[in-house]
Amino acid sequence: MTAMNISLPDSLKDYVDEQVGEGGYGTSGEYVRELIRKDPDRKRYGQ
Repeated sequence: MTAMNISLPDSLKDYVDEQVGEGGYGTSGEYVRELIRKDPDRKRYGQ
């Protein structure tokens, strides 16, 4: 697995942290990976 570092404004970092806490993700990386996995479906179905 390869690592990727990203920078976020504080407001987006706070949002990700909230989603991690509410969504049962162990880390912010798990949350971001899930978003990326879902992206092809989102594009395909216009969501």
